[in-house]
Amino acid sequence: SSANLILFDDFLYPAPVSGMTIGFLGSFGVAGIGTGYVATNTTSPAYSTNHPGIVTLYSGAAAGSKAQLTTNQTVYAGGGELIVEFGIYIETLSSSGSRYNLRCGLNDDTVNTNRIDFSYIDNVNSGRWVLTCSNNGTSTVVNSTLAVAASQWTILRIIVNAAGTSAQFYAGTTVSGLALIGTIATNLPTTRMPVGITQTYNSGSPSGRTSLDYISIQKTLTTPR
Repeated sequence: SSANLILFDDFLYPAPVSGMTIGFLGSFGVAGIGTGYVATNTTSPAYSTNHPGIVTLYSGAAAGSKAQLTTNQTVYAGGGELIVEFGIYIETLSSSGSRYNLRCGLNDDTVNTNRIDFSYIDNVNSGRWVLTCSNNGTSTVVNSTLAVAASQWTILRIIVNAAGTSAQFYAGTTVSGLALIGTIATNLPTTRMPVGITQTYNSGSPSGRTSLDYISIQKTLTTPR
């Protein structure tokens, strides 16, 4: 409707099984940098009958390599309540021998000057989810107490209030079981940002894969179009 923005993508698209480094999957742009790529997934533990349309991000094993899915268009925090949600499956945790960084949320990506997102790497916050809001390079960071888990589906949700002044971060294994793990009310960005997920190689042997079941974006506009 004129008062709502809704995007739900289940990734029911024929992405190459061998890997995709540039192009589009529905409303999302694909970027595979270096040895990173995005591919369909019908064989890993993440695939099941109640998780259709899975795509997998693999960040490779070369300096600067990453795999990324982001919206082609951008959204604002503010001007209406914004809810962003991801269904992800981490096959192998980041470790000293195979280290990578994972980010889910709103992020300008190029220099991370504007972001509202979850991030994870094993050597920061003892492998627990880190929550960040950054506005023009000034950040507020909350170290959550929730450890990142492998070999299970995890739902990550961000709710930004209508004024764009507060972000709540939720995580859990089911929608009904989502729990609030942190709130940030400072340094929320005032610029437009894409929504997406990025896995970036850091060091060691080829890093683990992250599978993605869906991304949901909902916004109720304060002033209808």
